[in-house]
Amino acid sequence: MERLLSERFTCSFHNQLPGLYCNDAVLKAPAAPYPPAQLSRIREGDGGGNIRLYFCDTEGRVAHLITGFCSPQRLLDEARFALALLEDAGAAKRLRETRGEALRRTLGGADPRGRAALCRRIQDLEEAPVGRDIHAVLRQVEDDVYLKGAVG
Repeated sequence: MERLLSERFTCSFHNQLPGLYCNDAVLKAPAAPYPPAQLSRIREGDGGGNIRLYFCDTEGRVAHLITGFCSPQRLLDEARFALALLEDAGAAKRLRETRGEALRRTLGGADPRGRAALCRRIQDLEEAPVGRDIHAVLRQVEDDVYLKGAVG
């Protein structure tokens, strides 16, 4: 997965509000890994809109979005899906629709925990700011945080 991400994508990290919750330190070293026991309790999709991964084209326009925590396998699957979207922009709408239909078909057989994660994935497909400039998207996210009263 690391090879796919490093060879096919430009990866970066952005802390939208570094001063939020007294976290204004500049990250100079890699963060300490979370303990495996703690990671095992995190459910797919937890973290909601606080964790967002945008896949963009070479011009910085959003092609795909995933939110919440995801497993390494799901990240790999999503990266491959994003590549398919980026490599065939003409088919991107159809690919998104097909993926949405497949996710909806699996909803009925999912347990409540899995159902919530599937609903989040469907919501990401439907609400991704596809085609929008990533800088404008990040400014809107910051504005939304302030407007919703998370700060102040």
